Amino acid sequence: MTKVESIKKIALQYENLMLNNTGPSSVDVLQPKKLYKLNIDQSNPRENARHRVGHIISFDPTSETPIKPIPHFPTIETEITNEKYSPSMKYRAVFRKKEDKRILEIWSATNLRQSLKVSDFHEDLYSDSTVTQSEIIWSADETRLLYVAEKKADKKVTAFDEIKENETDKYMNSAKFKQDMGEKFNKKFQPEVYVYKLEENELYRVVNLPEKVIPAFINFADTKGNSIVMTGFEKPDEFFMGLCYCFNKPSDIYFLREIVLEKVKDTPKGPLKSADAQEELALKIKKEASIKENQAVRMTNDAFAIVPILSPDRKKVIYLYGDHQNIHAFTLGLKKFTLELPQDNSAVLRPVAEFNENFNGITGHHELFRNIGWLSDSQHFVFNSYMRGDTGIYVVNTETNEMKRLDQPAYASEDWYLLKIDNDQIIASVSNLIGKPRLAIYSGFDLTGKTIEEVVKGTWHYYDLAKLSPKPLKSENTVKLEDRGKFNEEVLTANGIEAFFWSIKDFKDSKGNVIPDSEKPLVLLLHGGPHFAITGGYNHYMHYLLYRGYNILAPNFSGSTGYGQKHITRLLTKIGEVDKDEVLAVLDLALERKLGNPKKLCVAGGSYGGFLGHVLMNEKPDLFRVALIRNPAINLLHLMYTSDIPEWVFAEVLDRGYQTEVSVQQLIKVWEASPTTKINSEIRTRIQIQLGGNDRRVPPEGALDYYRRLKKHGVQVECNYYPNEGHALTSNMDTEFDAALKRLLFLEEHLPTGYSEN
Repeated sequence: MTKVESIKKIALQYENLMLNNTGPSSVDVLQPKKLYKLNIDQSNPRENARHRVGHIISFDPTSETPIKPIPHFPTIETEITNEKYSPSMKYRAVFRKKEDKRILEIWSATNLRQSLKVSDFHEDLYSDSTVTQSEIIWSADETRLLYVAEKKADKKVTAFDEIKENETDKYMNSAKFKQDMGEKFNKKFQPEVYVYKLEENELYRVVNLPEKVIPAFINFADTKGNSIVMTGFEKPDEFFMGLCYCFNKPSDIYFLREIVLEKVKDTPKGPLKSADAQEELALKIKKEASIKENQAVRMTNDAFAIVPILSPDRKKVIYLYGDHQNIHAFTLGLKKFTLELPQDNSAVLRPVAEFNENFNGITGHHELFRNIGWLSDSQHFVFNSYMRGDTGIYVVNTETNEMKRLDQPAYASEDWYLLKIDNDQIIASVSNLIGKPRLAIYSGFDLTGKTIEEVVKGTWHYYDLAKLSPKPLKSENTVKLEDRGKFNEEVLTANGIEAFFWSIKDFKDSKGNVIPDSEKPLVLLLHGGPHFAITGGYNHYMHYLLYRGYNILAPNFSGSTGYGQKHITRLLTKIGEVDKDEVLAVLDLALERKLGNPKKLCVAGGSYGGFLGHVLMNEKPDLFRVALIRNPAINLLHLMYTSDIPEWVFAEVLDRGYQTEVSVQQLIKVWEASPTTKINSEIRTRIQIQLGGNDRRVPPEGALDYYRRLKKHGVQVECNYYPNEGHALTSNMDTEFDAALKRLLFLEEHLPTGYSEN
């Protein structure tokens, strides 16, 4: 196969995967206990587009076929950025963005009721799971909406404008540095809380928020929308450290018993008349008095407290908490308090230190906590968590602290992602490397039971989402693992860590020949963080590697989450040492068992995984044939002064918090921990580095310097540079597809299987 043919073949097959192997990212309730709309993020790499696609299903647990699709063409919405149905399904709130305009629309079941051009008053909504469970919140009586949006930027004033006396400060400050909120929050400086009143079709700003905090995870605390429960991230005066993927930012839960609202309006075009000025002054004095009278009350005293969730009876609040500040991800716990008695703050689940077989504390990324919530009895709470390399769903009795796992994984690495809790039914996406996720709905809690075993007596009902997709128009582009053989998963243990081994057992090439594992290339996949974990949830790229005949080894080395707090902290001050030895031990075990060809090894990893990959190459310069590296944390000294989370280096290398005064000895230790200081000119690995030019987490200059010096040492390395991309290389569909395709083609050229195609 020529290079042109290879590019075309792999591109079409990977496109086919992205078009057909998609799963729901959220669920809307159209009719309680009956109809649900599955919202699927549909990629179109050919047109550099992402669409939100809706599929409707019915659910009846008493039927022989409990889950059924409702025949219809999927609804496709391209301009909608945010939406939320009201509690009774009477209204649907929609934020629509077209060019530079942002419109809030209120729809009934039949037509548009009213709209407001909110771009006159603020920028985009904050919708990332780092700061919200739901970007739009309805009051229970359906008269108000609550959301957080970026403050509208001041109109630029130049020296050549007719500067008014009250605009001189605006001009003088126009070029002053402003610290934004880091990775995934580029150019986000000042979030504000807004309330929209439906009857007036008017927008208001909440003005009695606690001082010097970033508002997050806001929610109405009463039925009419007069009070708010929220998280407040502490905001330093000049330097705000990044929030994305981090759980170490000082934060508390706040209660605003009575919110003070200020109507948003355009800035007056000229000076106020005397009467108007007097009225403005009177309103200002009244507002200041109201703010002083209705100050926010801090309800918690933890190092870290996020995701406050009000119980259905509106009496209790449960939240995630932690007691660490240095490291960025750690084992979390659950606490609760009552709004009337905030001092009645007690732990439901405490952080877990020691590894055990049943539960190792609550861990995971922020997206995993987007849909956690209460059951209707205001006593039982359902949540997601990593556990030994998979993602599980748990229910806990908040009075007795009894807990039970709900999901029923078919594989040790399977992901069960919580999508919705509706009328005590649990809706989840079940995902593994085999292919398209399944939908699972749990029904049948007995909330009258006295023990957790008596409560959890329900049944899971499954629906194959593959039924929603027709066969590809061109069968030669189809990617089907079952045509290659049977998916195989093993858990390997070496040096006290676990690693997943994934392969296609009895793999058949395109001619029907069976290829043993001992002849197949082995990809060593290293996760980032390092306080993260590898799981076996569906992934286009990993799925395609298996289809092409590569085996995968994915270790959860020291520092990984899901194994207890001690497993995490064991890595501090020992990065690139303890984990390196663990990874090499588990790799030796895999090769000893002939689970891959020792002459056909690839190491792959991004961020911290890229750091560890280069540590391994420096240690074993002729071990790997190929390395696939994304935005590697390669120069730690550089990160201390450029990353949006400089405290990460202090934690991992020095085991301490961020400090402005750094000794020479500390600088030397950080420099010596960086792979960039130990370039081994004997490296025989063919290296591909992919970088995002707009990466705030690991700015690319450090890796670019390393790339140049690798070339100077004669190492065979190439660099793909995406100037407008961030850390994950996924913000743009075109980049996401191109970066994946370039990795696959690099493997095809330098580590071909030799048997996957004719």
